[in-house]
Amino acid sequence: MIIGNPARFEGEFVLACPYAGCGNKLMSVEVAVGPLKRQVSFAGVTYPRFEYAPLTRSRGADLPVDTILRVKWDRLTFYGQDRLLGPVEIDLLNKPSYGRVHSLANPEFDSPATWIGGAARTQTETFFPALNENHLYFEIHLPRWRLRLRN
Repeated sequence: MIIGNPARFEGEFVLACPYAGCGNKLMSVEVAVGPLKRQVSFAGVTYPRFEYAPLTRSRGADLPVDTILRVKWDRLTFYGQDRLLGPVEIDLLNKPSYGRVHSLANPEFDSPATWIGGAARTQTETFFPALNENHLYFEIHLPRWRLRLRN
């Protein structure tokens, strides 16, 4: 899994997202290939959406706390450049990919059963705060090194 931290991107490079609901993303990732570790900045496009998204008056805040929203990732593509590694391309390996969002106020919330550890149940009466968990697998292409890495 790749975990990125938001990073500031400076320059004239812009990726436009042609789909409604998707977003342009910027991140910085530590790339480790054997003993070599590099910090690489990426820009890219994602297109996640809710399957059967319920319409609410308060943009989801008024959802019942036992609601589970299914997330479908149709696209997640990032491009980066490094002096040593050269161009780095990241793309979803399994399309579409799936995830879920569930309220931390749900009385049935079982933290040990979540895909991501560390979430704690809250005592609020609203849907948010919520936990967003995704199963995302990537293919990383390093053309300079003729490598395609999969997780």
